[in-house]
Amino acid sequence: MRSHKVGKDVEIGENVTIDKTASIGNNVVIGDRVYLGRNVVIRDDVIIKNNARIEDNATIGYDNLTKKKRIYKEYPTIIGEKALIRTSTVIYRSCKIGKNSWVNHNTILRENTEVGDNCTIGNLVMCEGYTKIGNQVAIHSLSGLGGDMIIEDKVFIATNLVTANGRRPTYLRNMPYIKDKGPIIRYGARIGISVILLPEIEIGREALVASGSIVTKDVPPFSIAMGFPAKVVGTVPDNERL
Repeated sequence: MRSHKVGKDVEIGENVTIDKTASIGNNVVIGDRVYLGRNVVIRDDVIIKNNARIEDNATIGYDNLTKKKRIYKEYPTIIGEKALIRTSTVIYRSCKIGKNSWVNHNTILRENTEVGDNCTIGNLVMCEGYTKIGNQVAIHSLSGLGGDMIIEDKVFIATNLVTANGRRPTYLRNMPYIKDKGPIIRYGARIGISVILLPEIEIGREALVASGSIVTKDVPPFSIAMGFPAKVVGTVPDNERL
């Protein structure tokens, strides 16, 4: 069923299901066999590829209110082939969701967030934007990505990760501007429950950070780190390496 609200320059493929309560903006391309649920809002400049599913009350291409404050890269918002966007998720403008990736309930991905293929983003995850997430990444529920991060392929992040991207809070203070820079999590690293990562630190390839740790310094590749502040206490065994 076609939407009651369809903007200009909209292309809709074959065997598409669109609930009558959905809304589609301008300059939108919808591929074949796409599903749009109840009250879905597709804003301007969105590409939804074949077999994607966007469930009830999700918003795709939400406009960025902070683009006047910083350099803002404008790209089409892309939902990849066979991607699944669960209920009440909000994906901002210029985000990209890869093939076969799931973004679960009530998650918010702000502008210029890129998610690779075959990823799972849990419920109530918040990404502040300008972050690149690789392929086959699992980020569990209630995690907070502070923005300006790099998360490489095959990373595992357990529930309730907290990250920061600024060394000193500048709110309402006349302080020199320092560009935000979030943590980098390298290929195959594993992050336990309720970990805090401070700005600019790097978690090395396939490193393991124990639950409850506060990481203030780089963790070398294949290292096991724990504590607050976290310290290296061992090496990841060979049989746990990818």
